[in-house]
Amino acid sequence: MEEAGLCNSRVGAKCGRWNPTAEQVKVLTDLFSAGLRTPSTEQIQKISSHLSSFGKIENKNVFYWFQNHKARERHHHYNKKRRRPPPAPTSPVHTDLFVLDHSDRREFQITKLPGLSSYQCIIQKM
Repeated sequence: MEEAGLCNSRVGAKCGRWNPTAEQVKVLTDLFSAGLRTPSTEQIQKISSHLSSFGKIENKNVFYWFQNHKARERHHHYNKKRRRPPPAPTSPVHTDLFVLDHSDRREFQITKLPGLSSYQCIIQKM
């Protein structure tokens, strides 16, 4: 089994990047899921000490993993929120009567529905 942190391209060549093992990722993910978002320096040292039994790791790797994971979670949450379609129209929130055609005084009811912006409406002929 190849030790974390070594390159695959050349035997014995060290990469500048840390490559966590599957066990290390699982432990870090479990800690994050349990609510640990910004570990203290002491917690980082304990975590990296524990994870060193699964492969090469430094304190900075743990620190940056949590920092990056938190940022990715925020980014994912933001994108998910932006892609969510507006809620389906249910019941009218606000109704007003407007005269839209002044030539024959026909009236239309303009109904603003929840989830629609201020001037997106359903126009119904009365």
